[in-house]
Amino acid sequence: LTVEDVKISQPQISDSNLNIKMLSPITLHKTNDSGQSIFISPHDTDFSTELNNNFIRKYYSFTGEEPITDVLITPTNVTPNNKYVTCYKKAINSNEKDIYITGYRGEYNLVGDPDYLNFLYYCGLGARNSDGFGMFQII
Repeated sequence: LTVEDVKISQPQISDSNLNIKMLSPITLHKTNDSGQSIFISPHDTDFSTELNNNFIRKYYSFTGEEPITDVLITPTNVTPNNKYVTCYKKAINSNEKDIYITGYRGEYNLVGDPDYLNFLYYCGLGARNSDGFGMFQII
């Protein structure tokens, strides 16, 4: 393999309303009383609320400040084919269980302050961003 060219792009978002396409799945979850993760579908009524809560925690952790306004997400083209289930960790003994993560690709409308959308563009939407989940492109 010979690398012949490398290009770096660092776009700055200036719009407050974006149509986006997920390059890697968004994963969002809640934890139930027994400590089990319950994954949230884009078609669930609390999807946008949970994504906004995730954004608030991420933004506060990074800046030390609470965001002033919310970020809203609405699925515009998410089909059953956009659901991805990934085996995140295989059990190594009989006391453990395999860990699966559910995420969704597809197209969404993302609305918020351009600074917040720029922040999300560079860190990702939803949970497990450091594992590669939540990357999107603007369409």
